[in-house]
Order: sequence, then C-alpha cells, then structure tokens
Amino acid sequence: MLSKGVSILHDNASPHVACTTVALLQQFGWDIITHPPYSPDLAPSDYHLFPKLKEHSAGTRFSNDVEVKDEVQRFVTNNSLRRPRATPARHREATAVAAARWLRTPRGSRR
Repeated sequence: MLSKGVSILHDNASPHVACTTVALLQQFGWDIITHPPYSPDLAPSDYHLFPKLKEHSAGTRFSNDVEVKDEVQRFVTNNSLRRPRATPARHREATAVAAARWLRTPRGSRR
C-alpha cells in the first residue's frame, strides 16, 4: 500500500479538478482518491484516532509496509479509543469550531 505508489485525497475544489492538475497527476501515475458526495471534510478519526496514533508512533522508523500495518493493528487492539459521548453541547461546540475554520478559508471569507 505505502510503497506501491502515491495516493492523494482530493475534494472537488476547483484547483484539484482543473484539467491541468488532473493531467499532471495522471502523468505522475498517482492514484486520486475523491471524497464521497456530501462527505464532511473532517471525519471523527481526524480528531480521535490520528492524533493518538501520531503520538504513539512518534520517532519510530518502519522499514516496510508490514511493520506499519502490524504496529497500527497493535495500537488499535491495545488502546481503548472511545469517542467522547455526543451531547448537544459538544455538537454546538464542534459546529462553532468548524464554522470558525470555514471563515478563515479564502472561500469562507468571501461571504
């Protein structure tokens, strides 16, 4: 997976779907992964899994894909990764954070 080429996750932003961009990525032989329709930009895993996994594996060097896969599997198996309980207050807070981030983007600041 990791050593078999580059995969790039793209949304439908204009620069990502421009003909020149798509042609260049195809020339490189990169695999383009698109978001599913109506998918939020940030998944719960962005907040709960990846920061903890990054902290756990900081400074570790892997020599192949199997070592990476095994370590991630070990991490997930050995750690209780319970998400915080969804409550109306948490939902309001998360929505406010997302809105603030949106307003800091070039597209959001035009509104």
